[in-house]
Amino acid sequence: MTEPACRICYESSDAGPLISPCDCKGSIQYIHRRCLYEWLVVDGRGYCELCNHAYMFYDLILEPVYEPRDFRVIRLSTRPHLLFILQLLTYMLYLLFQYQQSGTLDHRPVQAGLISIGRAIPYMLMGLACLQARVLVPAIWILNDKTRYLRYLLTTLPPGFRLSIPYFLAAILGSFALTFYLPVAGACVYVHCISYLYDAHCQIVNTINRDAITEYYS
Repeated sequence: MTEPACRICYESSDAGPLISPCDCKGSIQYIHRRCLYEWLVVDGRGYCELCNHAYMFYDLILEPVYEPRDFRVIRLSTRPHLLFILQLLTYMLYLLFQYQQSGTLDHRPVQAGLISIGRAIPYMLMGLACLQARVLVPAIWILNDKTRYLRYLLTTLPPGFRLSIPYFLAAILGSFALTFYLPVAGACVYVHCISYLYDAHCQIVNTINRDAITEYYS
């Protein structure tokens, strides 16, 4: 029978005790604690990239990254501009249908249609916000230490972001309020900002895990 070996360094238990921190089975089941910590410092994720099971240790708590069964939800939440364009086209077709059903056109139908679309844009953005909530609420709910997450949310600048999360959220709320006065400009800023919400969440979780691993391993 083949002796169990670490799936990273391929050494046996002679190089250190082997653990099974996730749901993987077979030849990839075991790993050295030191190898796992070193890998997590580099990778930053608190879950196995093969079985998606969150790593759990008695002396170290890592945060899982939410991944829904239907990955199309993530794709839509990170590409809200596509859904927003679809909403606009659907509403325009609805207006055309209403004009045809009425049998009489307004003396300035284009202007009336634009005004109607402008008034409808804030409600379209609310639909996009519900989609973001569909992803972010369960993503935050499964966290082990929500207080630590909130602390990082308020104080950490995620990699690749020019604004801290509080300013980023303020920009989202400000752009939504702007849509009631300048619908197109406000919608462009709003849609662009919310497309980064899930990425910001993942970056914060990875930062939390990397800091926890580095602190523990040092």
